[in-house]
Amino acid sequence: MSERLKKIVVGYDFSEPSTQAVRVAVDFAKRFGATLSVVTAIPGHLTSELRIALEPRGPVYHEIPFDYENRLQENVHHEIRKKLAEIDTEGVDLRVEVPIELKPTKPFVSLLDLANFVETDLIVVGATGMGRLRKWLVGSTAERLVRKSRFPVYVVKSDQPIELRRVLCPVDFSDASRSALEFGATFARAYRANLDILHVMEPVVSPQVGALVGLGRLSQAEGATLKAEAETNAEAKFERLVAEVDLSGIKWQRQFSEGLAEYVIVDHVTDNSYDLVSMGSLGRGFLRGMLIGNTAEKVLRSLPASLLTVKPDDFVLKHRFFRRVR
Repeated sequence: MSERLKKIVVGYDFSEPSTQAVRVAVDFAKRFGATLSVVTAIPGHLTSELRIALEPRGPVYHEIPFDYENRLQENVHHEIRKKLAEIDTEGVDLRVEVPIELKPTKPFVSLLDLANFVETDLIVVGATGMGRLRKWLVGSTAERLVRKSRFPVYVVKSDQPIELRRVLCPVDFSDASRSALEFGATFARAYRANLDILHVMEPVVSPQVGALVGLGRLSQAEGATLKAEAETNAEAKFERLVAEVDLSGIKWQRQFSEGLAEYVIVDHVTDNSYDLVSMGSLGRGFLRGMLIGNTAEKVLRSLPASLLTVKPDDFVLKHRFFRRVR
């Protein structure tokens, strides 16, 4: 997996969360020998105050120069380099990209644009608004990337330590969760972090079937049998999964739990102080649709850790906004 982590794209909007994302991405680039592209899309990644400060002016103050876009790009590029000088990037093959947005106010488009152009291995972004009722991904660039990117997306919690200590990988035995486990193992190995692999057994008997139990159409014994069979099946799938993924050199343990997946995962992270959760999206079972819709919002609003999401290999999102960046 580490040989696949050779190209990283990180979004930067001059905020502290995005600055922390750059710090984390720089450390990834150093550890994995990856190239790093820092992307600031204009105007979406600029606050109105910063844009005004960086806007080029003609001979007359209010006059817009004919090469306005090029000069604005140059000014933003220069400002980014000044900020990056405050971070230790020695030894990193680092590039700065300042694309003009095709769809203003949607910087995620430019990030995906560049990611597709360079065929990146990982997109890194900061989680904004972590302190505001934990609604840290709602309506944000990060949320849209998690939904739309075919590349793995690493959302950095603002106070994530550079050194990862504990990694959690929830699995549902889908191809997506298998890939997420491979990524989680890669990061755990690189940082010598502990890795916990969690499978959540959701209730076998649905509310509809539960009503039948009360009516006597399905006995308690039959319900218990179904649960036992599901547990045995999950045990066998778990053993096959960990046999297929390279976990050598990693201190790892398996964990089984019961309940509704999104609540169990959030509670598990909170109780055990994980630094990273690596999980598949668009998987089977409890992860199907977890990152799209109401279930996603429950997880993403509450999850008190950095989050790495991985799509299945055959994920395709039809769209028409990609183009080669400048």
